[in-house]
This record gives sequence, structure tokens and C-alpha cells, in this order.
Amino acid sequence: MLTNPYYAGRIVHCGVLFDGAHEPLVDEVTWFRVQELLAKRKVAGERSWRHSHYLKGTLVCNRCGGKMGFGYAHGKGGTYAYFFCLGRHTGRTDCDLPYVSVELAEEAVQELWAERQFEPETVDYIRATCLTEFDELQKRDRVLLQSQKNRLSKLLRQKDKLIDAYLDDAIPKEDMKRRQAGILAEIADAERIIQDSEQDMTVVREHLELLLILFENAEELYRTAPGPARQALNQAIFSLIRIDLKDEDPGNRGRQCHASGELTPPAASVVSVALDANSSPHAGTRGLESEDMKGTPDLISQTEGSNVIHMAEREGFEPS
Repeated sequence: MLTNPYYAGRIVHCGVLFDGAHEPLVDEVTWFRVQELLAKRKVAGERSWRHSHYLKGTLVCNRCGGKMGFGYAHGKGGTYAYFFCLGRHTGRTDCDLPYVSVELAEEAVQELWAERQFEPETVDYIRATCLTEFDELQKRDRVLLQSQKNRLSKLLRQKDKLIDAYLDDAIPKEDMKRRQAGILAEIADAERIIQDSEQDMTVVREHLELLLILFENAEELYRTAPGPARQALNQAIFSLIRIDLKDEDPGNRGRQCHASGELTPPAASVVSVALDANSSPHAGTRGLESEDMKGTPDLISQTEGSNVIHMAEREGFEPS
């Protein structure tokens, strides 16, 4: 049902898409985002209807870089939940990471969140810096908005001309389908950029405040959050979390689990501003010296400031 273009206001005739006379149930941008997500999950081989845990999909093996699977072991003492390296499990790698109990993994990630604390002075510095940048971004958005509206008008005319050419037998069906798919994807992209450019700056500022609250009270917020909320928080801040066991022994006693995270670009933007604040004598940070936070991705502008305008979508913390 999610792949049916009918819900986006189109009908299929002989393999070619036509605009329907009915009211679409979803807009163009949403429909194409759904197609992208479905394609990515098909490639990744996700099976979310099987065993699930809020850390599943976020944890990777620190030894081989493979994803961590999740399952249950049944023994005389009961049922035990654990994570395991898929590289080792499938034999694709020579990884030797043993099973990691859920309790150890959760504790390690909890400790990782304890490092994501900013002092109040740093939060104030980030807020002032971002608000100044928002004003500049809003000016640039006005120019971008007009250019994308012109682009959209041109694409809509191209779409109509393409259908007219097909109906007049000027182009074959296969060529029509290929060119139509490209134009529809461009239309969705233009509409997405227009939506982003027209977004209310009040909403953006509200999301900024949410992220600042998160960084100021990160440990407490994560500790008290339920599983689904923890998953959303992890996805908002970390692109992945590497996990490993230390001090292993056959009896599973004295094991210690260590986690290190790679920040998402939006979170790295905030940290980049925080690192600037840390150089000020009036601002300080806690936990900014961890290995994964000593640098920021190359795509973060060092001259125009951080791209914190895209910190969170309107729908929530989840990456689109």
C-alpha cells in the first residue's frame, strides 16, 4: 500500500503515471520520502517484526564495524537478552566479539550520555550564536525560495509536455517512464526545498530550545526516558554507537562494556559551537574531551557557522 502512487494522487495506465482526479492522501514530498525509506530498509535487510530493542540498529561492533544483532538465549536459568556481532555470526568477518548482555550494553550507552553535558554558560553561548545565524539563514532562504518556485513551475510544464508527447506517440513508453520518473523526483525535491524555506522560524527556534535542554540535562533525560524515546534520542545525536567488551572472562564475571558514539551532523554542529564556547573564559563544558568529539565532520562550515537550522525535523527528533 505504501508504494501505491494512487495515494499520492496518481493513477497508473499501461505503466505510465497520470495525475488523477481524486484528492491525494499524502503530499508529494512525503510519498517520495516513504519510497526512499522503504528502499533503504530493503537494502539493509531490516526485520523489525522479529526481536526488537531500542538500541537495535544503532549499535555496531567496535572490532569489525559490523552491525549488532539482537536476540534471546534460553537456558535453565531463564531467558536472557543479548546483542551479538552479525559479522561474526554470519562468518563474514573473523571478529571475536563475544555476546554482549543487554544490561551491559544499556549501562555503557548510559555512561556515554553522561558525557553529553554542557554548562549553563555554554548553553547560553550556543543559543546566542544560533539565533544570530538563524537571522542570516532566513535572509538566504528568501532568495532560495523564489529560485525553487521558478524551478517548480518549469518542471510542471515539462511534465505536462512529456505526457502530451506520449499521448501523441512522439516518444516510446519506456522512454516516457524513465523521463517521467526523473521529473517527478525533481518536483518532489523542489517542493521539499520550498517547504524547508517556508518553515516558520518560530518552529526552528523551538527545536533549538529542545536540543539545548537535551544537552544541558542529557544524562537525566536519557535515564528517565522510556525505550522508544531513548531510541529517538540516540538517533538524533548519534549516527552510530560502537560497542566492545573489556576484561572478558569465561564466567562472564567482571566484564566491562565500553561505548563510543559518532555524532550526527546536526549534533556535531551544536558541539562545534560549544567547542568555540569552551575557548571563551566565560564558558565551560563537561564531557567534550571524549575521543569521538575532538573533531567535527568536514561538511560543517567553518566560515558560515554551523548548519543547526536542520537539527530536527518538525515531526520529531528522528532523522528524515
